[in-house]
Formats: sequence, structure tokens, C-alpha cells
Amino acid sequence: ETDDGAGTGLSSGQQQQQKPPPHVMASYNWDHQDVILRVVGSLQSRGYLVWVDTEQMKGATVDTMALAVEGSAVVLVGVSRAYKESSNCRMEAQYALQKKKPLVPLMLVEGYEADGWLGLLLGTSMWYALYGATLSSESAFEDRMDALCREIGSRGRADVPVAAGD
Repeated sequence: ETDDGAGTGLSSGQQQQQKPPPHVMASYNWDHQDVILRVVGSLQSRGYLVWVDTEQMKGATVDTMALAVEGSAVVLVGVSRAYKESSNCRMEAQYALQKKKPLVPLMLVEGYEADGWLGLLLGTSMWYALYGATLSSESAFEDRMDALCREIGSRGRADVPVAAGD
């Protein structure tokens, strides 16, 4: 956070401009961190701002999760049974839906069909398979990432101007 000391940021217009640019949020279960961090790294190398929890959110978890969702332009959901069974993941996904954030499912487990609340939440969304051969081949992984980035588009990119008047 930079502060040139010129303004106190008291006017609401001022506050608006100080909001960080929207990011791509990765919502996932800890079990699948390796794959998610690979996805995050690939997105970052392509110019995306990505919010990912690597600390397993000690402390103010719910606040941190809420802020991450609110500041996101799009939410990647790491789909797995572990995700469905995690109450934190469920809170995150349902809050993202409530905030009308676009959800992009990343299927992390071969043959898993999202059911229950997660199936309901994702509906017929197009998902991206990130398991098996896609992970073992660098070119297959990059091809999948290319497709994912086409869907995300300019949302959450570091180089996209946030508000008029910057």
C-alpha cells in the first residue's frame, strides 16, 4: 500500500480508487494444493493476479475468505470429493454464488461427479480436467491452461485498468 501523504482518503471517491484490482480466486481443498499451485503459477506467468490461500488461513478465516471472494473477478473451484466435504470450501463457494461471481470448475479427480450442494452449485458449467495425462505432460497442461485463460479472458488480469480516471 503506497501513501504519498497527500490525501487522507476520506472522500468515498478516494476510497473507491484505492481498492486493489480484482483477482482470480482459487477455491480448493488442501488435499489438492500441488495441482492448484501449478495452475496459479501458470496464471501468474500469464499476467493474472491470483488470490490463493497457502497458509490454510490460520486465524481470521471467515473474514479472509469473504474478502477474497468479494475482491474476485472470477472464482476457480477445485472440484473433488474433499472439496464437497469441506465446510470452509462450501462456505466459500456459496458466498461466491451469492455475490454473483462467475465460477469456473477445475475437475481435480478423474471420474468424480459433483453431487449434492456442489453439483447443484456448478450445474452444467463447462469444467476443465486437471488430472492424469494433463498433469504428466507439460504441453497438455499448457493447452488446458490456454483454454482456461480463454474462458477467464481479461478478468483478473494485472494489466487491465480498474476504474475510469486512473
